[in-house]
Order: sequence, then structure tokens, then C-alpha cells
Amino acid sequence: MRKKKSKTLMILALMILCACGNASNKRPNIVLIMFDDLSTKFGVYKDKIALTPSIDALAASGITFTRAYATSPVCSASRSAIITGVYQNILGTQHHRTKSIDGSSGGGPIPYEAVPPGYIKAFPELLRRIGYQTVVVGKRDYNFGEPFTVWDRIATEDDWISEKTNRPFFAYINLSYTHEGYLWPKSYDESSIIGGVNRYRKTILRNREVFKNRADVTNPGDLTLPPYYPDNTIIRKDIARLYNNIHFLDGKVNKTIKKLKKYNKYDDTVIIITSDQGDPLPRSKRSLYPSGLQVPLIIKLPKGKKRVAILDGIVSLIDIAPTVLNLAGANVPDYLDGLNLLDIDDLKSRKFVFASSDRMDSIVDRRRTIIGKSYQLIRNFNSNVSLYERRAYQDVLPSMKFLWREFENSRLNELQSRYFSPSPDVELYDLSADKFSINDLSENKKYRKIERKLSHELDEWLSVNDKYGEAHESDMINIMWPNMRQPKTYSPNLKIRENDNYFIVELQPRTQGASIGYSISPCDDNTPEWKLYIDELKLPLDFEGTLRSKSIRYGYSESEETILSRCDTPDI
Repeated sequence: MRKKKSKTLMILALMILCACGNASNKRPNIVLIMFDDLSTKFGVYKDKIALTPSIDALAASGITFTRAYATSPVCSASRSAIITGVYQNILGTQHHRTKSIDGSSGGGPIPYEAVPPGYIKAFPELLRRIGYQTVVVGKRDYNFGEPFTVWDRIATEDDWISEKTNRPFFAYINLSYTHEGYLWPKSYDESSIIGGVNRYRKTILRNREVFKNRADVTNPGDLTLPPYYPDNTIIRKDIARLYNNIHFLDGKVNKTIKKLKKYNKYDDTVIIITSDQGDPLPRSKRSLYPSGLQVPLIIKLPKGKKRVAILDGIVSLIDIAPTVLNLAGANVPDYLDGLNLLDIDDLKSRKFVFASSDRMDSIVDRRRTIIGKSYQLIRNFNSNVSLYERRAYQDVLPSMKFLWREFENSRLNELQSRYFSPSPDVELYDLSADKFSINDLSENKKYRKIERKLSHELDEWLSVNDKYGEAHESDMINIMWPNMRQPKTYSPNLKIRENDNYFIVELQPRTQGASIGYSISPCDDNTPEWKLYIDELKLPLDFEGTLRSKSIRYGYSESEETILSRCDTPDI
């Protein structure tokens, strides 16, 4: 048997010989900073309470979109649309959520992972195909599992970039410090939370640790409350705590920028800042009102392509995927639903954006909305469901506890108690005249023509983009997982041919829509580092080592590995 090569020399040779995508240095690095549960509470959006110097400075050298909307008012559904560029109702990811963190049911009939159409891929996987290194920090919550082909590396806030980062990269940095759970007070008596459920106790203990040095920069007395809240100290403290968390978050953004500058990447990097949906407060998160859907969106372009603008056209988070792919010079699939945010002519032609809300936790619901330049129409299909249904996680929040107590004691006015009652079939709001979306115009004959127009446009959208909208969740699962059992991806076919210089290895999927990953490692290393298979591999005739391959169809379980080893025998 031949002498084994060193790991370094082997990997160097394979980097030269493998078809790993064309990684041009002229392509920009792209960093997507994603917040949790946050509306436009930044100084750049003229919020006088917000203390966000780092975000505001970034916006001052970039493009700020003043009317950006999520496709869902809850994280998992919204994030599935963001990562694929396809509406969650096409993917089957519209319910929140399909599976809990601990593997139990997310409120549906069984814990499951949605199975999107096989041709749909997460856009970071498409970036890998053209040579980008893809890195994710934090939350990975897509309702179709975590396909191993999407990311080169799962990293932390401290190690996502280094001096070894030497090719174009896409970093998806999730900063969750404004999430609903981070709004629970550090001083909470954890034993009183839902009978002391362990998960909630852990959240409170985490908050104490994370925020032990956080500055409380917001005076609750300085806040102006929206009219759908009663003026109370409990609510003021919750909102002040959110602003404190936002200031803390701004420091994390500054840390990210400093890392880019430390490694001389800042000038060559596109930075996109946004959030998965609106604020983590009652009548915001989980609602289709602008308070639940409107999000910040800021884009800083590389040096030399700098553009500074404030744009007030309506845009959607469904636009992020085509925008990133365009920036990277990748082919943009026809199936993407969004527009390129940097194509101003395209954006000017847009008349509407759309969003939806379905089951959240154990509450079965179905709501759809269309938002135009001036008006919003909401259609509520389950007329027996209120916005403030009892939800264990939501009801931990002090302000939500307070609202329930006040409602049960008849101490709320008509507007404040409205959201405890079943929602009307249709709601219509004039967004230009009604800042808080509280004056429903659906019964006003003066607006009948506008309502009919929006309703028609919504019907047109639903006919194309609401594939699973009317289906019972159990029926949808049975389509994706026959007999409610997760399908398994087949291992890829492996074909080998030989020429005068190389073994040529071709991998072919045996499951329709499956992606393939492979790993090549020396004989003394059994820790695979999975690369995305793009084209045939060339191995030197004197190759010694192990080639592993496996497949994944989104929503299926991974295949078994196919292992080809040239360690114990000289023959492949």
C-alpha cells in the first residue's frame, strides 16, 4: 500500500481538481443581518425614542426602505419564505410551527417537516453553486428541516469570519435579542410561569445572563402608547424594555461591522439589515396589521457602488432572495416570487404586496392580506377566532397578562377589547390616514369600490400562491408524508470512469428534487466536511482517502452515506 499523503497536500490537490463552483474575487461579499420580532424602531425611521447609532450610520451610507413588509407575522413561516424566495403557502410552511425545538409537535397533528416542490432550493445553496462560502449564525427556522447542503458552516457571533476567509462569502447573521422571549423581565419569578415549565424557566435565566450588563436607556414615562393599549405602567415597562433590547442589538450590529473592517472586508461587502416580522408585543406579532408585518430594511452597497436613498415604495421580504442572487451574479430562478430591490423601475411598477397567517401554536386560523400604496384589506376566514386567543408563550408577556386581566374585569374600552372578540370577515384600512389601522372602513359604502378592487387582486394572488391554504393540515401532511411518515431520501448513484490521468466520479440523485453533498478526507480523518456536489469530481489515479456522498430532499430525512474508500485496498 502506498504511503498516505498529508491532509494539507491532499486537500490542496482536491481543491484544484474538484468542480467546486467558480469563486470570482470580483463578486461582493454579502452579509444579511436578520433581527427577530422588530418593526422600524430605529432613529433613521424618525423614532425619537430609539437609540441606534450604528444602524443609523449604516443607513446614512445606504438605501433605506420605509415600507417593507414580511410575508407572515410569525418567524418560522416568514423565514421559510425569506430563505427560498417563495411564499410559505406554496412551500407548505405556513403553519407555526411544524415541529418544536425539542422535536415535539408545534401545535399541528404531528411533528413534521414540510416538503417544498423539489425544484425549490434555499438561495444560499444556489450561492454555493457559484463558489460562495455560506455561513449562518444563530436561528435556522424554516419549517422544512435543516438541509445540510444549504450551509458550508454553522458559526457563532465570534467566529463567522476570520483571516482565512479568502473567497466571496454570504453570511446570514441572526441576532435574536429583540425576540419575544427576550422581552420577559429578568426579575420574573420563574416558578410562577405556566406552572414553572422548564422551557420558560430557561428563557428567563438566559435573559438574566445575556442582559446582565445591558444599559437601560429608555424611560417608560417618555413613551407615547398606541390607542389600542390602555396607559399602564406594565405596558410602558414592556415597551421600554424592547427599546433597551434594541439599543443592545445596535451594539451587536456595531460588533459585526467592526469584524468586517478588522479583516478588510467592509468595503467589498453588501450589508442587508431587516427583521422577520413586526414587534414582539400584543396586536403586533401574529397580526396582519402593519404593526405585525412592517419591518426595517436597509442595504449598504460596496465601495464604488455606493447609493444613498430613502425609498417609500412597497417592498416585501420575498424580494431578498432575488436581490442577493442578482448581487452575486447568480442565475435567478423563474420560480422566485419577488423583485430585485435594486431595480428601481421594477419596484415602481409594483402595486401590492401580500402576506398570510395560519395556525400559530395550537390555534387553527387562516388570514390573508393585500397591501397597496394607500389601503390594506384583510380577509379572515375563521370568523370564530380572535387575535388575542390564549397562547401559552404569548401569555407569558407581562403586558399580555395585564390585558387579559383587564378584559376579564371589563376595564378596557371598545378598541382595546376588540381583539379579544372574533375577527370580522373583512377589514379595510386607509394606511395614509389611519396611522394605527384602527378605523375599519369595510362597512363604509364610500369605500366599496376600493374594497372590491383589493378583494379581486387578493383572489388573483390566492389562486396562484395559496396552494395549501384551504387544506386541513393533516391532509397536507399526508400529501407530503404519505401515511404521516417522513419519506427518506435515497443515497445518490455513484458512477466511476477512468482516463489516463484521473478517476472521474459522477453522482446522480435517485430521489427527485434531492441535493447531493460529498466529502473527501484522508484515511486518518473520519470527520467529513460536506461540500455541495455540482459537477463530476476528478480524483488522481494515486488517490488515497475516503469519498463520502449523501442526498437530501427538503423535508425528507437524509439518505445513508455512500462511502468509497481507498485506504485498505489500492483499487477503486
